[in-house]
Amino acid sequence: MLAGIEGTKRDSITREIINALGQWPEIERKVFSQVHYQGKSVEAISRSLQLDAVEVHQILKRCDRRLHASLRDLRERGCETPQIPAIKTSRPAA
Repeated sequence: MLAGIEGTKRDSITREIINALGQWPEIERKVFSQVHYQGKSVEAISRSLQLDAVEVHQILKRCDRRLHASLRDLRERGCETPQIPAIKTSRPAA
């Protein structure tokens, strides 16, 4: 049962990240995905996108702030204790 709850949380987080990224400007999506999903360095990204490395760092900071803000509500709900239904037993009451 807990594995199902964890899977649901992971799916919710993934959906929220995809939704958030879809609302960002293209340059932010490119930088974020190249760093986090393709494992590229800031220097490699700055060369490939013809941006200054400082600008790439600024974009990453902005992306991190935006993503954290987007996930804040989801994180807060995730901290709640999941409601697990009580198991009824056939034991007689004492």
